[in-house]
Amino acid sequence: MHKQPPPLCFHQSLTLPSFSITAYGNLANILSSQGKKEEAEWAYKKALSYRSNMADVHYNLGILFQEQKRYHEALQEYKLAIQFRPRMASE
Repeated sequence: MHKQPPPLCFHQSLTLPSFSITAYGNLANILSSQGKKEEAEWAYKKALSYRSNMADVHYNLGILFQEQKRYHEALQEYKLAIQFRPRMASE
């Protein structure tokens, strides 16, 4: 299966003055699904650098770390996800 890069317009939206912080999380999801784990990690962390309380991003970063057998880091991200959205523990 040939992997396609994210659309150019998506990358361009990250440079616009009014870009959405969640765009980095969305980009990370795309990169992760394409197997580009290092780039996905960078994008998740970039999203968190703008707003560190995004539970979904912490959760997805935890999944990424778990897939890489980086269990300690995954656990830390899962704990942060639950800290910022306690209901996530029961979802």
